[in-house]
Amino acid sequence: NPRNEQCRAEWWILWRRLAGGLAAGQQKTLAESVIAAWRDRLRMESLARQTGGGKAGLGGKNRELAFQFGPHESAEVWRMLGSLELLEVAAKIELGSMILDFLQRARPAAVKQAAIHALGRIGARVPAYGPLNSQIPVEVAENWCERILSAEPLDGPASVAFALSQLAHRTGDRYRDLSPGIRQRILDWLASTTAEASVVTRVREGGNLAQKQHQEIFGESLPRGLRLDLSR
Repeated sequence: NPRNEQCRAEWWILWRRLAGGLAAGQQKTLAESVIAAWRDRLRMESLARQTGGGKAGLGGKNRELAFQFGPHESAEVWRMLGSLELLEVAAKIELGSMILDFLQRARPAAVKQAAIHALGRIGARVPAYGPLNSQIPVEVAENWCERILSAEPLDGPASVAFALSQLAHRTGDRYRDLSPGIRQRILDWLASTTAEASVVTRVREGGNLAQKQHQEIFGESLPRGLRLDLSR
């Protein structure tokens, strides 16, 4: 049922749940067409703004039904992309830049929250299952944090807190940890919100994720009796 947005959204949920079991090449194949579609959509929207056009984002070479990206489908696409921890660093950097551009435009709040959640997953200092050599460089993570902190207030402070805590999670590894200055700015921002103590602790001191944070990472609660061990 490719014309049914709910059906398409469930399709992306399926791949998000399977993501950790896919090989790097499979994740790349899954992401490439979606990234190309978003790239095309953002380009069309920019063109429409520049020319004073009307409805944007519905044209371009990626106009297939699978990439119409209504609000519900858009949210699930971003969550799926955020779950692909085996993507190459260059692809993650491009994705992060696209998300930061996406967040500055008028969008439904739920879609923006899903996008910022994906940004946190893509740039996480402590990945859920991916290898450390697939992490984005520290300077890129710091730039993303700076752009988040300097942006206009975003919908869903809890989603922003999650993203910042993922990007600034202290590891004790100087090659992964953010500089003290940006870390303190993040801690100050978290203190100004209703961020949970465990979120602040991860940024200030590090430590393993609590069960609730596991659920936040995967975007849903686990079936009763199933537990995840993400300790490293």
